[in-house]
Amino acid sequence: MTCPNCGTAPDKDSQLFCEVCGKPLPVEGHAATAPSVPHAERLAKDNVVPCDGSVKVCDCEPGESSPDEDGYCLNCGVKCGIKKSAGTVVIEEGASNPHRIEIAPDEKLALVSDIGLRHTNNEDCGIVARNSRGDAVLVVADGVSTSYHPAGASAAAAKIISEALAGIDEQVCAEDVMRNAIQAAHDAIITQPSGDNPDLDGPLTTIVAAFVQDKKVTIGWVGDSRAYVVNESDEVQRTVDDSWMEQVIASGEFTREEAGKNRLAHAVTQVLGVRDEGDEIEIHVLTAEIAAGDILLLCTDGLWNYYEEPGTLSDDIRAFGMKRPAIEISSHLVAMANSLGGNDNITVAVMSVGEVAA
Repeated sequence: MTCPNCGTAPDKDSQLFCEVCGKPLPVEGHAATAPSVPHAERLAKDNVVPCDGSVKVCDCEPGESSPDEDGYCLNCGVKCGIKKSAGTVVIEEGASNPHRIEIAPDEKLALVSDIGLRHTNNEDCGIVARNSRGDAVLVVADGVSTSYHPAGASAAAAKIISEALAGIDEQVCAEDVMRNAIQAAHDAIITQPSGDNPDLDGPLTTIVAAFVQDKKVTIGWVGDSRAYVVNESDEVQRTVDDSWMEQVIASGEFTREEAGKNRLAHAVTQVLGVRDEGDEIEIHVLTAEIAAGDILLLCTDGLWNYYEEPGTLSDDIRAFGMKRPAIEISSHLVAMANSLGGNDNITVAVMSVGEVAA
């Protein structure tokens, strides 16, 4: 059996929903229906709400949720992400970053992070800012859902790296600062509590960050969060995913078309916070030229999963309007991801490049 929508083979014969696209699977004896109600109701700010059936914790009506052993609702497929204790639904403090984050220091720089439609927690985080010289800092992180407290990992990485990049001046090498900042974030995440659940890894997160100074952008990353440069005629993905797919393509074992059909295609091969003895992260850093009219875009896979066909992301941005304010472009892309399913948290950071000093 494979998913009739994307062709992915499920891990279990009894699986009701595709883990890749979220569509219902044809399981004999069960008529699954796709979720149609978004997460309009959010959990209480103090993270403790009544457990009397009045709270909406997935896409089912209140009281109709039926989570399996992994926390996914058997009725609608959405992960409830909760535990019940003493008459209350308790979410671990800090388990979610704000469900909606919007940052816009100016018209040309912005970030939007959104919980999406199928998750209870927002495990993404991101920061955009300008330093005293006007240089731009963009950081996007995607906490790994199978780890303990992924939201804490992504939030820590975003804070540590953005603060380090904001301190760059003309006297230092941006690539060195980028590499050291990502390493510092990795070291800090390793020291975070890892919980006592043997089924969960310690806190983990992907990262992609950019520092824009004059006509150059320095980009650093670990994992599969991406950086693109878009202009009126082109779209260039500047990062290369740390993924099984890219690994086997580089080795020559598979073509891109062959690898893309494998269920392991998007499996991530390294992230910040790995604690296995002897495992050191490989931090990728590059510096590239940018030009007036370019758009620098950083995002998590909650966005790029919907724009895997080359050119579709830039086509959408051009159709929407490349000269619109960065917050409008970011919000538009998040809305598009949600309209296409919103299967994951979505974070988008955008910088529109204006005229730069000669």
